[in-house]
Amino acid sequence: MRKSVRTVLSLAIPLALAACGGSNNSTTKPSEPKPVEPGVSYPVETEIGDVTLVATSESVVVRDTAGTQQKVRIETFKGIPYAEATRFNHSDTVALEDGYATEFGAVCPQTALTEIRQSEDCLNLNIWRPSNLEADQLIPVYVFIHGGNFENGSGSDPHIHGDNVVAQGQLDGQPFIAVTFNYRLGLLGSTYKDDSKGGNFGIGDQKRALEWVNNNIDKFGGDAGNVTVMGQGAGAMSIGILQQDSSDEFIAGEYFQRAIMQSNPYGFEYKSSSNAESFATVSEMETMSLKEIMDKQQTMSKATSKIVNWVVTSAATINPISSNATPIATLMPFAPYIEYRKKLIGSDKGYHLKSQPFDTELTVPTVAGYNAADERAFGSLADITFLIPMVVDLIMNNAPDLLTEENAAQAPEVIATWLTEDDNVELLRAELASIDGNDVNIQLELGDIINLLPETAYEAVNTLFYGLGNTDQTSTLLGFEDYAANSEKELSGAFDNMKQFNQMTSDIMFAGPIRAKVASADDSQIQATMYEFNYRGSFNSVPKGNLFSEKETDLIQVVKSLSCSFGTPCFGSELPFVFNKAVRSDGTTFSVSSQDEAMMSKMSRVWFSDELFEKEQYQKGSDSVWVIDGNETDGPTYDWDRMTKTGKDESLQDGRLQGLETQNLIGYYLVD
Repeated sequence: MRKSVRTVLSLAIPLALAACGGSNNSTTKPSEPKPVEPGVSYPVETEIGDVTLVATSESVVVRDTAGTQQKVRIETFKGIPYAEATRFNHSDTVALEDGYATEFGAVCPQTALTEIRQSEDCLNLNIWRPSNLEADQLIPVYVFIHGGNFENGSGSDPHIHGDNVVAQGQLDGQPFIAVTFNYRLGLLGSTYKDDSKGGNFGIGDQKRALEWVNNNIDKFGGDAGNVTVMGQGAGAMSIGILQQDSSDEFIAGEYFQRAIMQSNPYGFEYKSSSNAESFATVSEMETMSLKEIMDKQQTMSKATSKIVNWVVTSAATINPISSNATPIATLMPFAPYIEYRKKLIGSDKGYHLKSQPFDTELTVPTVAGYNAADERAFGSLADITFLIPMVVDLIMNNAPDLLTEENAAQAPEVIATWLTEDDNVELLRAELASIDGNDVNIQLELGDIINLLPETAYEAVNTLFYGLGNTDQTSTLLGFEDYAANSEKELSGAFDNMKQFNQMTSDIMFAGPIRAKVASADDSQIQATMYEFNYRGSFNSVPKGNLFSEKETDLIQVVKSLSCSFGTPCFGSELPFVFNKAVRSDGTTFSVSSQDEAMMSKMSRVWFSDELFEKEQYQKGSDSVWVIDGNETDGPTYDWDRMTKTGKDESLQDGRLQGLETQNLIGYYLVD
């Protein structure tokens, strides 16, 4: 087996081993198949205000609070248009009209394969409501914004359907309405445009969806004054943007009154206006066909393209006039960009997104939290941690004079320079394409693991991650005992380094910034609750991908799935518990244990209720965080940072997050 292939895949072992520990239920016998079967679903004609819609009466089987299965009948309205737009222009809401709402509408164009057809005419939403609403009854509304790195996903993804949770609410006498919707993605959703509203079209779509709900949900029995917007990943990031009161179209408080942000990486640095302009512009794509645009996006989405962009951007941070302080934005290349920009003459004033969300305040009562292992499957972190070692190997094998023991400290600069050559990028692509199932099977034999990461790779990954212009801060981080490099000539060294990189990125991207954000809300007297999801289920909810596909992205998806084995609470792992559905985002199903099933029933009921917002608010003095780990208490942990994140380094012994914040290492690159 080639050395570079062995190197890349050997990292999967530490990740998988790291995922093993601490579970007390991963071997629990899966529950028996459900003995109660749902009834027949059928179309129903319904008067909604002044229009007539044909909806679906669905029979759903859920458990009541005593654990007994019950049949519940709800109503579903699918594929309702909420807005329309031409390409590279902002959308406008449309009126509710007579029609059929029995099938999901088209999903927005994306490079991932989808069961539902894709079309640019994709701005539609879905509504689940109880079937027993009284006339003039108005009930709470929950609007979920899907994730997918602003690149993939839809409101019709099977793991976020609202059928089970709405049925539960109806059964419990706590009825509510659930809404999901599509918004434009990829280059069609965010591309630099030189006009007053900018090119964050997907964020504009989200505002139009919430405006439509505000104007129409009462016709379905929903209370427009009691709307909770919720989202995971890119959806949570969107909510962070939607809460910004600096926007020229500020909607928080009007179109939604509460927010739930699941795994919002507040440590993420959004692209600057100038970086967005250098990445892609509307003017250069206006005459392209949809296929040409999607082909361009497919190329940009490749793991090799992302890592080249990441490394080049990292090197650019050395330049003091660089617009972005770090290359972190390249982890999610199609995320919205900061529209505001000072120019020699005048400025781009911005419209939807004027500043980094970390540097702005929450504006409505908010529940914000993260999963204990979010970093395992977030954005392109897997691309970086697996491909940089391969790059180091390729350099050492093909140009050994470039990287030696004597110049190991210059590894980040060497990598950045090497990847600027097209021939070298093609070499990396060829190596990545050569990995096959046999390599994986052989690599998974622990006794066959040798020649692990080159000793320079851990430092190189960290230095490149934060940018070559921030070596002082990176050196400070690596100077802490908790993050210091271990020798990788032994399996234990690679294992420890991978754990440390995961821990560092979790602290810097998720836990630390979210904690700082809710602490800031405490100062401004905005109600905010923080949670940590640390429950280990008996299943892996991350799609496995297809190792035998030619797509580079599928190999990376295999890596992500492997790193989230054994119930590790990875990015998105809370969704089966929030929606009470044993379904992955790709539609595949999985078995759950009786303990999982009880947890899903309990957590989903809390999530869609006032009880969630009645959890103890975060206060800086008590550092109270709601820890969701399956224990009966599931209540606040006081002195959470000190009690659960005690560092080994003397500077971090009172809690890693507080220590990092004291050293100005939380969000230092995000504040103007």
